[in-house]
Amino acid sequence: MAHIPDDAPLFRFQDLPEDLARLVFEAAAHDVDKPNWSCALVSTTVRSWVEPILYRRIVIDTPWKMTLLGQTMSHHPAKAPAFFSTHVEQIYIIIRRDRLNPSYSDLYSLELLSACPNITLLDFDHRTEGGEKPSLKIGQHAAWRAMHPKKLYIRDEMFMPSHRHFRVDENPIFTVLTHLELKWDVIRNGAVTTWAWDTLSRLTTLTHLCISVQPMTDTLVRRIAADHLHTATFHFPPSLIVCVFSVSFWPWALENARIIASSNGATLHRRVVVAVNRSYYFQELERGDDGLWINQTIWRWSNGSQEARKDSDDVENFWKRAEDKVATRSSERPLVL
Repeated sequence: MAHIPDDAPLFRFQDLPEDLARLVFEAAAHDVDKPNWSCALVSTTVRSWVEPILYRRIVIDTPWKMTLLGQTMSHHPAKAPAFFSTHVEQIYIIIRRDRLNPSYSDLYSLELLSACPNITLLDFDHRTEGGEKPSLKIGQHAAWRAMHPKKLYIRDEMFMPSHRHFRVDENPIFTVLTHLELKWDVIRNGAVTTWAWDTLSRLTTLTHLCISVQPMTDTLVRRIAADHLHTATFHFPPSLIVCVFSVSFWPWALENARIIASSNGATLHRRVVVAVNRSYYFQELERGDDGLWINQTIWRWSNGSQEARKDSDDVENFWKRAEDKVATRSSERPLVL
């Protein structure tokens, strides 16, 4: 290795041409780990370079983060009025509010959605102990009418009863939708949601649909979600490539996962694929011949898990596995479950 003389002039980062320095900071801002957000603290100039990148994908997973962002939107004169509507492309709001998770103003969620009408992806998993406030729901606030995402991941009870249908003139959030996941969680006060599945065929741009049951829900919720799936299969739009029935199983659960997977998969419709949680999938594979049936399903990380958050391509890989399962079925010898 060549020796660098002690009196050699030191290179100073400040000596880089501005265009090269900007490229360095923009590359650092793209890093999903540190130092991406630290770049915004270097200087006012550097912040102006990296913030449009940092705010492309907003992830809110605690009430405190939502509060901080709400305050930033309300009291930050350095940002242009159209900053959020111009630069924000994806929003993930994954918040559970309970006694251990302090409250924040629900208005912050609505303010964020109102400020970002041009997003292409929305994952809205906002939960409270007593159920959602009507003011947050689709069909109640104008923010939902202004956005037209291509990908939407949301719990079914976030829709007002009058908006549990797919008529885009009344539900404009579905106008250009290509990917939709409706999540079933709990039954509140004995209420069971109903959907006008006969309107599903109106979504002419929809290519990927998922009906999912959240982890730790009871068997009744699972049966209700399965009933919705069975009804939906009669109204798949021609554009649909795959429909996933996503459900989590646990080793101690007293249920026959094999039967559930069989009755809600390819035997129901050639475009339907069952997805199970990753831990259960590989646990079954370890059982040898007794676990071969699991190959008729695909796996996914549990929604909101730390592993899913670390895997930036998690959702895209999940959809790709579902597509591949449908594509290969015609060439596979059917396996009796």
